[in-house]
Amino acid sequence: MENPFDDPALATCYEAWYETEGRAADRMERGLLGRMLAGFPSARSVLEIGTGTGHFARWMHATDWQVIGLDISEQMLAEAIRPLSLSPNTRLARAMVCINV
Repeated sequence: MENPFDDPALATCYEAWYETEGRAADRMERGLLGRMLAGFPSARSVLEIGTGTGHFARWMHATDWQVIGLDISEQMLAEAIRPLSLSPNTRLARAMVCINV
C-alpha cells in the first residue's frame, strides 16, 4: 500500500496548512494536547507517533518537553528536520507502528 505522504509535493506544503485554513484546528489541537499533557505533571518526555512535519513536536519542545517523533514517511521527516535545528531533547525516526487487536 502506497503512503500518500511520501509525495514530496504534499510533504513540502503540509506545514503551510497550519498557517492558513488549519489555524483554528492548530489552536484547538494545541489546547487539547496541553490539557492532556498537564495530566502527567511529573513527566517531561513524550513519544509522538505520526509526527509528520514535526509541527507538534516543535511546539512540545518549545514548552520544555523531551520529544521523540516517529513517522513512516521519509518525506515528512525531511520536512520535520528542516526547521528544528535539532536539540538534544528532540529526536526523530522513521518507523512503522503495527498494532494487532
